[in-house]
Amino acid sequence: HRQRNGYVDNPFAPDDGDPGALNVEAVGAKLRGEWGALKATCMFDYSKTTGVPAAFQVRFASANFRSYYANQTIGTPLVISPDYQDTLALEPMRNWAINKGHTLNLELALSDNLTFKSISGYRRLLVDFPTSYTPPGILGPLTGSTTPQPVGHYAQDNFDEFARQYSQEFQINGNIGNLSFVSGLFYYNEYTWADTLARSILVTSPTTARALNTRSVYNARTESYAAFAQASYKPAMFDDRLEITVGARYTKDKKSAKQTSPLVRQDRRSFDNFSYMLSLAYHINDDVMTFAKYTTGYRAGGFNIRATAAGQAFFFPSEKAKAAEVGIKSELFDRHLRFNASLFHTQYDDLQVTTYTNTASGGATGFTNPARAKFKGFDAEIVALPFHNFRITGGIGYTDAKYDNILFPAPGTGVITNYADIARFGYLAKWTSNLALDYTIPYTGIGDGNLRGAMSTRSRRWAHPTNLPSFNPFNDEIVSPAHQIFEARLTW
Repeated sequence: HRQRNGYVDNPFAPDDGDPGALNVEAVGAKLRGEWGALKATCMFDYSKTTGVPAAFQVRFASANFRSYYANQTIGTPLVISPDYQDTLALEPMRNWAINKGHTLNLELALSDNLTFKSISGYRRLLVDFPTSYTPPGILGPLTGSTTPQPVGHYAQDNFDEFARQYSQEFQINGNIGNLSFVSGLFYYNEYTWADTLARSILVTSPTTARALNTRSVYNARTESYAAFAQASYKPAMFDDRLEITVGARYTKDKKSAKQTSPLVRQDRRSFDNFSYMLSLAYHINDDVMTFAKYTTGYRAGGFNIRATAAGQAFFFPSEKAKAAEVGIKSELFDRHLRFNASLFHTQYDDLQVTTYTNTASGGATGFTNPARAKFKGFDAEIVALPFHNFRITGGIGYTDAKYDNILFPAPGTGVITNYADIARFGYLAKWTSNLALDYTIPYTGIGDGNLRGAMSTRSRRWAHPTNLPSFNPFNDEIVSPAHQIFEARLTW
């Protein structure tokens, strides 16, 4: 059981109905058995989550918007303030989600060096997420009406979703001398359905507005098949210091989608991919290991089934990646210092970038925009034990991400244009770091203790790829700035 009250006071709701309130009931069970060479593990989990959506606040508004809602005659005033408000009049509503799953793992020892595994999974999800962006009972004159009408909202969503998935994997694991391997088959099946109703008020003048209701209804199916194998070998001529690892995977994906509102369209596509990996690891001595790795990866294409505007692409292609990494792992000074570091470079083709836009035939809509991009950088970490009961941990990471190509319609002309020079990567920080000091207080006769101090830093992050006027004109204003977190803890 987990429970908390909200963090903004809603005078129309009790404390457990304030924005941010949460209540979770969950139960899980695991049963394990062993009969000679056969081992079995059965797991079940169930959770029901109820909560209240976050408090959305109007901080900036156009002159027409302000004048329109100033004409209300009764009801709750619409508060517009650039400052954070800790008390807001909101329409009381609750979200809920029911999630349950089953897992069955079987492991059979065929011999001392060969094992068969079966991993079966089933999961089911049911969700109802209403969200309001307005106080209740606000009034205003809609177009065609001579008296104020109880519009009840200027924006509100209701999201209902059902999903179920099943997966099955078979593995053969083993080792022969200096060779170890894993191989297997994988199957995945998913069906999902959703019904979303978005309601909003479009203000056209200080005295007129019209109601916009957009209902999006869709379902989608996915089937995925894969065969994979990976083997590691330590040549005897290198005294087991060199380890060569090779892996490969073939994937076949089948997807279909059907949208019935606000647009009627459907499609069915198949995707396939062969990915591979090559890794070399060399132990210079018992304390230092260096490695180099090259991998390829793939994420299947799909459908923009939540898109609500005509003219938006319904289909987007598969994403592919090529990644290289080199690094070192070490434990020095009789394991009093651990130092790990790596350099990486990743090239993405048809990178699936989710963004938002507005068009004449639809409101705010989400869709995936394929792009080309490069990621490169490094990360390093240390763990030091300078003296008994004292530990220092730290890390630093740097990521330089750049688009080679990302296309958007140019404002005004609609001409498809490459905006790679101004595009951003959502929620990606260029720099991250952390440092922590831990001191274990020696046993005092009344218990064990620990004293810890820590800090972490992160550079600024953007929320959306672009700040074009037709997409996210406030992207630079809502950037998450660089910040530092300091913490201290005493444990007894």
